[in-house]
Amino acid sequence: MLYLDLDKFKQVNDTHGHALGDRLLRAVAERMRASLGEAGSVFRLSGDEFMATVPEAGPDGERARSLRQGDFRLEFQPQCRLCDGRITGVEALLRWRLPDGTVPASPERFIPVAEESGLIVPLGDWVLDEACRQAAAWPELVVAVNVSAMQFRGGDFSGRVAAALARHGLPAHRLELELTESVLIGHEDEALRWLAELRAMGVRLAIDDFGTGYSSLSYLHRFPVHRLKIDRSFIQQMESAGPAGDAALVAAILQIARRLGLETVAEGMESPAMLTRLARMGCDVVQGHEIVQPLPPQEMCRWLDAQTDRSQLADARA
Repeated sequence: MLYLDLDKFKQVNDTHGHALGDRLLRAVAERMRASLGEAGSVFRLSGDEFMATVPEAGPDGERARSLRQGDFRLEFQPQCRLCDGRITGVEALLRWRLPDGTVPASPERFIPVAEESGLIVPLGDWVLDEACRQAAAWPELVVAVNVSAMQFRGGDFSGRVAAALARHGLPAHRLELELTESVLIGHEDEALRWLAELRAMGVRLAIDDFGTGYSSLSYLHRFPVHRLKIDRSFIQQMESAGPAGDAALVAAILQIARRLGLETVAEGMESPAMLTRLARMGCDVVQGHEIVQPLPPQEMCRWLDAQTDRSQLADARA
């Protein structure tokens, strides 16, 4: 059973009139009814409030927000080591695409909704399982998977990770879990214990979007992480920021990471000049469209094969 209401509906009535507001309510109801199919039911409670029933959604709605129908899929973006140009890993990125090719919403829109509804837990577990399954076909590469706070605190998370690794025969050191600082806020003692369990298994750990949240240096000292991922917003603004601003901030993050023995990953790499600049600054790994855009699994396989062929050809010529 789902309860929904429309944000800012009052503004529609006040600005465009009640007649258009009524048309909007009917359009919303029709879209909901079409999405639920014949088995589901939609009811208008009052004003801009609706209720929907979804039969056979499974416990905790695990088969509801297109997961049962296979509309969610993963794309992968390679991570390139700057010292030698070697592809060392890929990040798994969640996408929502219907069979006809349309994209109902971007991850920036549907992931917050999944978090608010609690569906991020089954959705996140599906991502973890699917990423492990695919990574098993790519020898030596590490696959990075984003983990939400709700998923991380959802009970026996380390056990669910271990089960996914065992199910697909993926060695633990080839899985990297990316956690934002919000996962750690307010649950430091529990998080320290959970992270220690994961690291003891051999799983790699990374702090994602570093610099955009609370960015407490005590976390870097206390928690057993391997990597810092510098948020793409800092990288993309470096070219316009000049010697100060974001460039100085990125340089400071890189220096702190080196002192703590942490590897650094820069996201949002979109120009050859920026790649060269980050290499000179001492960044370890980069990912972004300058390397290659996120690709579906089969295309990723072909791209990786092509990189291997180029590397072997270069070694033969040398």
